[in-house]
Order: sequence, then C-alpha cells, then structure tokens
Amino acid sequence: MQTTTEQTTTDEIDWSGLSLIRREPGKMGGVPNIDGMRITPETIVDHWEGGMDIPQILSHFGGVSYDQAYAILEYAQRTGQIERPFKP
Repeated sequence: MQTTTEQTTTDEIDWSGLSLIRREPGKMGGVPNIDGMRITPETIVDHWEGGMDIPQILSHFGGVSYDQAYAILEYAQRTGQIERPFKP
C-alpha cells in the first residue's frame, strides 16, 4: 500500500537540470547525489524544510559548500519542490 506524505523525495524532483547532481547506476543505488559525495540533494532539501538554515546545513554536512547548498535549494524552489520560502 502506498501512502502520500508531504516530505520531498528525490523521485519527485528531476535533478537533471542541476549540473552538480550526479546519478550513476552503480553508485548509491542510482540515487541522485552531490557530485563526489554520498550526500543526496534530498537530504539538503529535507533539512531546509525541517527548519535548518544554510549555515546549519553546512555545519551538519561538512563536505557541502555554500554554493552547492544554495544551488540545490534555489533549484528546488524554482521547480516548485519546496514549501519553505528560500530567500538568499
């Protein structure tokens, strides 16, 4: 049985328009991830939606740069995938 949730999932977002996101069949089960890392864009979006700001996200995920987090959130907002306003 499938249930509907409000949480964003990578299956709902087409990350192909964002060059820093890679999807490789043999890596992380083909789940989209930030190039060179084992961190998904979904993780960044979920933490943003959970109330974290960019500095908190960067502190929590040391390998992610400000520019990467910004690009992910801006893309998710531009494509209508996040509810919490992102105002850089």
